[in-house]
Amino acid sequence: MRPAFCILILILLALPAALWAEFAPFPSYFRGINQVSAGKAEPDRPLNLTDAETEAFKEKGVNTIRVPLYPEAIGIPDKMYYDNGRTFDRAAAEKWQLDWSRLDGFLDQCVKYGITPYICPHPMHFYTIYIPEDKESVEWFTLKVAEHISAKYGSRVIYGWYENIWRNSHDPWHTGDYRHVRYPGFLADFRAKLRELYGSIDSLNRAWHSGYASFDEVEIPDMGSVERGVPASALSSRRTYDLRRIIDMLSLAAVRDI
Repeated sequence: MRPAFCILILILLALPAALWAEFAPFPSYFRGINQVSAGKAEPDRPLNLTDAETEAFKEKGVNTIRVPLYPEAIGIPDKMYYDNGRTFDRAAAEKWQLDWSRLDGFLDQCVKYGITPYICPHPMHFYTIYIPEDKESVEWFTLKVAEHISAKYGSRVIYGWYENIWRNSHDPWHTGDYRHVRYPGFLADFRAKLRELYGSIDSLNRAWHSGYASFDEVEIPDMGSVERGVPASALSSRRTYDLRRIIDMLSLAAVRDI
């Protein structure tokens, strides 16, 4: 599976002009890469990006680099941020000692080479903002990162949320299903969206080759699982296509609600 792209781009512009000098003006168009190697710290490698690598990117016309930014990159161990079955503790999170040195090193590289940073904070690769407790932690982490960058570097930054495989958000315990699907309210939301999409149960039955008497009888399709993805056969099914489409719709609604 390859990571899905960020689901929302937010450019902050309401900051003092004096801070803007550090980053280059936004280009007329963006040509970028995804810095997928932003993992554990390595000596002298700010977010795993060297001068030689940056220069090579610039030679290819790259003017923005997207970074999937996880808590570990600013000094928050994953285990502190999330344990299976535990909800987000905002009060405890506010007490953490954050280490911005790696992120600042990357941003300094962007200043040096005239690159627009595209920062995508996300607490854990399996989180989804559709689920309320996930959404709360995503919002907290995103705002912490944006506030730090804005205060130190200004507003010429692109921000986004990073969800690992927008339609394939399997969790790291390999339960073989979508994280969304196991949320208690998902079945009702799924049925409601099917009503919205099809209008009548007859239309759904024609599309699905099914015989439901009402939307209240419809169950969530089984996607199957291969590692942390889904089998190719599931992708060609109208039922599973609608499932993935509705997950997208619900997640987009959650974004707009922030």
